[in-house]
Amino acid sequence: EFRRVLFRSVGGVNTDFRISNNMTVGHNGVFSIGAGVTVFITGNFAEIGDVTQGDNSLIDPSTVTNTHPQLNLGGGSGLSATTSITNNSTYGVGGSNNGSYTLTTPLLNGTGVLEIDPIQNAGPEGNLVLNVGTVTATQTIVFTGADGILTLGTENGSVAIAGFHASINQFVSGDTIVVDTTAAAGFTLNGSVVSVVNSVGAATEGTLAFANAALATLAFNTPGALVACFAAGTRIATATGLVKVEDLAVGERV
Repeated sequence: EFRRVLFRSVGGVNTDFRISNNMTVGHNGVFSIGAGVTVFITGNFAEIGDVTQGDNSLIDPSTVTNTHPQLNLGGGSGLSATTSITNNSTYGVGGSNNGSYTLTTPLLNGTGVLEIDPIQNAGPEGNLVLNVGTVTATQTIVFTGADGILTLGTENGSVAIAGFHASINQFVSGDTIVVDTTAAAGFTLNGSVVSVVNSVGAATEGTLAFANAALATLAFNTPGALVACFAAGTRIATATGLVKVEDLAVGERV
């Protein structure tokens, strides 16, 4: 059974809404979710119309198919699919909304665009967080202006950079790409590809593929444009033994 939505508003702060089958937001439809709301969908979530999410809200289906531009995302909200997200349109953060939007799934495929837009209002920059096992090469990353952030996080204990194959087609000075890594790491440049390389042992954690060498060189040579961070759960050697990076105390010697 499919649930087709022309207009639906799910409100009530920090409430849950459960759908025990598939859900479709139809053409010209609107699905609006209040702040702190979680929508659980046991089947597929088809985004054919507009989906708007309040701050810190979450949509949690099994699979997602997106064929309609979903723009102005942020506010700490997100979309978490158990199996896959098929993006054949656009997910865009920033614009009229501040802060982060997180896509979480083992597989992000399709022929769509992942867009980071400059914010229109004072506040945190737009930050697209990909906690994704594999992003296929048919996805395209586009920074449409300065001060956008792309964060490659973790999915099910693995760093997203290991399965990141999307092409970065637009990037300007002021944009930032943050990469979670399993160890201290830096970046190397080879043509249009920036590799994320461990500082000890020189193992490659993954690569960032830019549309051309000029874009890759700009990102590589701009201070602060590429940032490597320890992924949550990474154990750091301290004077008292191995400690998870998120548990380190300020001033603790490592």
